[in-house]
Amino acid sequence: MSDLIALTFDSSDDAQRARTTLGQLQRDGQISLYDAVTITKDADGKLRIQNEIDRDVKIGTAVGGVIGLLFSFALPIVGLAIGAAGGALVGKTLDRDIDKQFINEVGAAIAPGESALCVLVRDGENDMLRAAFAPMQGRIFQTTLDPDLEQQLRDALKA
Repeated sequence: MSDLIALTFDSSDDAQRARTTLGQLQRDGQISLYDAVTITKDADGKLRIQNEIDRDVKIGTAVGGVIGLLFSFALPIVGLAIGAAGGALVGKTLDRDIDKQFINEVGAAIAPGESALCVLVRDGENDMLRAAFAPMQGRIFQTTLDPDLEQQLRDALKA
C-alpha cells in the first residue's frame, strides 16, 4: 500500500530541501518512495516541474536490459536497447507514479514564489516522515494518510 502526500511551501526552495531530506532517508533505508515531484512557480507564474524517475521504470529498464542482452547474442547492443525500452515500458504500466493531472492541479494552486512537493510513499517510518517535513513549515495540500497520521503531520508542520 502507498500513500500520497502533497505539501505546499512559502519558499521556492523548501520543496527541494524536503525532497533532498527524503532522498537521504531513502538511501538510509528508512523510507521507500515510488515517486517524488517538486513544483515551483516563478515570479511570472511559470511552473517548473521536476519529476523523479519512479522506481518501477528503473527496475523495469534494468531487468529488460539484462534480458535483452541475454537473448541477443548476434546483436548485443540492439538487444540491450530493445530489452531496456521494453522493461521501462513494463515498469511504467505498473502505474505507480503521481498522476500528471494532479501535479498540474497542485501547481495551479501555488502562488508565484512558492513550491510544492508531492511524494508517493511506498513504505517507511512515520516518525521519519514527520521529522523530514517539520523544519520546512509547509502546509498539507492533500494526503491519503490515515486521519491520525495526517493530524500528526499537520502538528509537526506547525511546530
